[in-house]
Amino acid sequence: MAAALERALDEAEELEFWNRVRERNAALSEDERDAYVHDRTLGDHLSGRDDTGTAEEDW
Repeated sequence: MAAALERALDEAEELEFWNRVRERNAALSEDERDAYVHDRTLGDHLSGRDDTGTAEEDW
């Protein structure tokens, strides 16, 4: 019973976290969104022919 309760609380906390993430993302201004677009982690287009980084098949 305690394990089931712990799992339920963990799931509730995770749902709350992702709801906050969605709310935060929805509230971003266009400039704030653009700042993320220039983040290097978003620059690897795995299926791009001219991309010399990690390829899809390397996953």
